[in-house]
Amino acid sequence: MPSTHNQNISRWLLAATALSYGFQLVWFGSLCIHQIDIDGIDYIGIARHLRSHQFYSAINDFRSPLLSWMIAAGSFFDGDLVLVGKVLNIGSYLLCGALLYIFYVGRCCTSSRKASGIRSWLLLWRCCGFL
Repeated sequence: MPSTHNQNISRWLLAATALSYGFQLVWFGSLCIHQIDIDGIDYIGIARHLRSHQFYSAINDFRSPLLSWMIAAGSFFDGDLVLVGKVLNIGSYLLCGALLYIFYVGRCCTSSRKASGIRSWLLLWRCCGFL
């Protein structure tokens, strides 16, 4: 039976994580919707090469290919690669919110609510790097 102190800590961690999650979504959603950084430009450039079947030109030493491949695949639905990239990034952030709920409330990986709360917090901060 978990102690009251541990339950209070886990509740505060959940509240802080949920508040941070909502704040980041509103903050970045309102201020950064019309901005793109050098990483985004590189990912879109790689996706453009992939879409044009220029696979050798799409090789990049610094960028992971997953996001570029996903943007290139999404370009079949909409030709605006910037929009596809933003939709994928926001979607991945929202997916992290769902995972946060599963990891914390569901306690699927551990019986300790405090460890679940800490893992949820770390997952959220890792996912905000996608924005």
